Amino acid sequence: MLRLRFLRFSQKSMGRSRHTSSSVRRQFLDFFKEEDHTFIRSSPVVPFNDPSLTFVNAGMNQFKAVLQNKAVPPASSVYNSQKCIRVGGKHNDLSEVGSDGSHLTMFEMLGSWSFGSYWKQEACRMAWELITSRYRLEPQRLYVTYFGGCAKSGLPPDKEVRDVWLNLGVPDSHILPFGMKDNFWEMGASGPCGPCTEIHYDHGGKGAQYVNAGTPDNIEIWNLVFVEYDRSLEGSLSPLQTRHVDTGMGLERLVAVLNQSSSSFDTDLFQPLFKTIHDVSGRPEYSGRFGEGADLDTAYRILADHARMITVCLGDRVFPDQNHKLKYVMRRALNISKQVFGVQQGILQDLYAPIADSLGETFPEIVKNEESIKMILDFEEESYKKFLEKNSKYNSMLKKEYSKEYKLINIEESVNFYESLKLLDSENVSGFISPQLAYKMYESHGMQESDIVKLAQIRNLDFDHHQFNVYFDEKKELSKISSAQAEDMKTVLKLKTKLPPTDDSEKYNFSRKDGEYVFSECEGRILSLVNSGADTTHLKEGEDGVVFLDKTCFYGEAGGQVGDRGTLVSSGGEFVVTNTQIVHSNLVAHLGKMRSGRLQQDDVVTGRIDPSWRFRCMQNHTGTHVLNLVLNSLLPVTSQRSSLVDSQHFRFDFSVFQADVNTEFLKQVEDRFLQAIQANLLVDRRTVDSDQLVHVENLVTLPGEVYPPTVSLIHIGPQCEPCCGTHLLETGDIGNFAIVSCKTASAGVKSLKCLTGEAAKLAREHGIEVCEEILAIQETIEDDCDKFTLEKINEINSQISRWKSAISKSDFPVVLSLELGRVLDTYQKRIKLSERSLKMTASTEQMELAVEKQANKPFLVTLLQFEGKNNFSLIKAAKMVDRKPSLIFSLGNGELKGKAMVPADLASNQFNARLWMSVVLDNLGGKGAAPRGQDPTLHFNMKVMSIQNTAKLQKLLKNADKFAEEYFKESREGR
Repeated sequence: MLRLRFLRFSQKSMGRSRHTSSSVRRQFLDFFKEEDHTFIRSSPVVPFNDPSLTFVNAGMNQFKAVLQNKAVPPASSVYNSQKCIRVGGKHNDLSEVGSDGSHLTMFEMLGSWSFGSYWKQEACRMAWELITSRYRLEPQRLYVTYFGGCAKSGLPPDKEVRDVWLNLGVPDSHILPFGMKDNFWEMGASGPCGPCTEIHYDHGGKGAQYVNAGTPDNIEIWNLVFVEYDRSLEGSLSPLQTRHVDTGMGLERLVAVLNQSSSSFDTDLFQPLFKTIHDVSGRPEYSGRFGEGADLDTAYRILADHARMITVCLGDRVFPDQNHKLKYVMRRALNISKQVFGVQQGILQDLYAPIADSLGETFPEIVKNEESIKMILDFEEESYKKFLEKNSKYNSMLKKEYSKEYKLINIEESVNFYESLKLLDSENVSGFISPQLAYKMYESHGMQESDIVKLAQIRNLDFDHHQFNVYFDEKKELSKISSAQAEDMKTVLKLKTKLPPTDDSEKYNFSRKDGEYVFSECEGRILSLVNSGADTTHLKEGEDGVVFLDKTCFYGEAGGQVGDRGTLVSSGGEFVVTNTQIVHSNLVAHLGKMRSGRLQQDDVVTGRIDPSWRFRCMQNHTGTHVLNLVLNSLLPVTSQRSSLVDSQHFRFDFSVFQADVNTEFLKQVEDRFLQAIQANLLVDRRTVDSDQLVHVENLVTLPGEVYPPTVSLIHIGPQCEPCCGTHLLETGDIGNFAIVSCKTASAGVKSLKCLTGEAAKLAREHGIEVCEEILAIQETIEDDCDKFTLEKINEINSQISRWKSAISKSDFPVVLSLELGRVLDTYQKRIKLSERSLKMTASTEQMELAVEKQANKPFLVTLLQFEGKNNFSLIKAAKMVDRKPSLIFSLGNGELKGKAMVPADLASNQFNARLWMSVVLDNLGGKGAAPRGQDPTLHFNMKVMSIQNTAKLQKLLKNADKFAEEYFKESREGR
């Protein structure tokens, strides 16, 4: 009752609100600008360099390395408004959204930071001044909390910050101590941490007992963290050399408080969205109710919240098919739109406008990417429709076969869960789900780790996350190498090695002299050797093994590019490297075989890469970047999905939304790629810390990719991509380019296989040769086709088959293949008409000859034989016989058909069409019937059947001839 009463008050106050979200945000930003802070724009919602986060969930995420004293801060004191998303992990608001007025999947965090600059006094002063003097919140409604100490951790109370608040005029009764849970901030199990102080707002004027009590009547609005300790892996705390201040305040909650409401949904960030939903759906207006009987309002809140999160993600080029959390939220929103509001399509597109109005000025990428956002929404909506159609079938199967589990599985999960349940049953699983079986579910049935956890809970089975992730990583690594090397790699992956990271910086050390690329050699000391699945001190001639060095010039497979090949040579032996892999993120493993002599630990070897292999890989890797540049210039929205680069070719998978990847498009891609080669663009490589990527203009990233702490930026033309691969110095060195395959990898994803350099040149030359051969007979076919003999037609058909085989090969240019395929199809159609005409003429001539030869007989029995398919009409053949019984068969391509006709005045019980045909049918095992509505004694057809024994057929035809001859002989004698 208290909550509903308060909401009625807050709803009324919204009509006279003077505090818009844009003005509140602007006041915050202007204040810290006046306080000599440096503005840092919001990072994208998916971090570039933090594998622990699916989404940015706090303003401090982009400054994590600074707080850990691993990176140089952008300025000594900074401020911003950061887009944050909380849909998983420790901070997961997804299940709570809509049930109260505070939880949101996407929110703005207004933040300020001091990196070794000011400390508690200044941080608290600025916070109090902004809150009370600028925003004019009543001090008597404000409470501050501080860290009350923890004896177990040996931490005293933060009396320093308590005294600061007292000096700022906060009454002692409004300054409250709390423990580790509420007022000690930690980044994780280890790392930077420290006490915090929070400012709370008392909506109901009910006093201190409601602070941190979990009630909407008293809520936290600002948290100030003082990062002054470092927690070790063992749990001990030590002072940081440099102390930092990290503050954060949610915009939505602040705007609500300034408008005398406890619900973020009562602000201008949500009210226009509610109006749009009401206008589109025709459902009753949003009334702000919570709890029992508030289902419609809850749906309003969920849909509006999810629409904001979706729009922000798409604005940052996070794609649903590469982020299962986003896809889940999107489908949940679409489901609510259909089920609750009765809107079958388009509601997320309709909500874009009010979202862009409220967020677009602060986050301009939302406006800039309007076309791509709406295009992806259209695509995903259609995809979801098809998905539901498929899932409804599996949902029914789940209900029928797994009625118990069915109640716990959403319709969207039906396909994956049904198949996985079948797998569990077929494997007779009990007790636990093994990593091997979990991986099979992931690979074969698309089950994510969270899905497997849910399935294990449904079936009351144990599932070990850690074991699964270890096995998953091992499978990923082993998939890159040959089976012969697998045992050694398994050992390497399991090593609790203390080897130092490999210095592989020499892999980028090369130059071009007289048009040729020259790659440096590199000396390195052997740190470790592996052979036959175990550590060893030496390798001898003929043995397979893995070599670890302190320094190398070999490129380990990463970023889609395969590893280098080459040799490691010492004074005592030579090791041939057939594969180079990265192990444990920073160790380079040289896999191969001893060609001669012996290697042992601590030997110094000279590494020499195979220059031809590396150069071709570089041509292809630079080719992927040029292709990405071209695709982004041609398509309104696209993103790289994956790539594979080796010395022979490269494969590039990319997203396509409502665009036709047809022959004309592929031709444009090739033309623009070749123009980039001709332009000989500079390929500029620069090394940066990955936490600086957020500040790079025209950056194109691989969605979902986590980049290492230090990464190379590859600039080609206007485009810049983070990449650890090896690249050419100029695009002209790619030499040539050809697309040889275009396939649909999955819904909305195309896969191109491409050649560069000499391989592309040879493919194009071969394509031109085949093209010239094919076009050379075009005039002949168009002008002389009607004059061809069957023998000539068969000869040309054989040649067309050979050409079709040639243009379908994996190294044939795909554009030319598609165009020549159409030409050959035209040839075949034209030839087919001539062939049919020839066969028709030949059939007519055969029939005329048979009629002439049997003119003196009272009946006709004949077999018409053809090369190729049997298309001659037996009705037409029968009409060529002048009023006498006829039994006609035709044979072509091993298929036999027949027709018997007897005039009515000659049919009897002793001789008629059915009896006559049975002489052949009964002995061949064939079947027959009269044409529909016809008398079987007068008309009887043999159904088409295959026949190989023509000698037997000829004998049966003689029997049929004899049968008719005897009947007519008896008839004559009887008369």
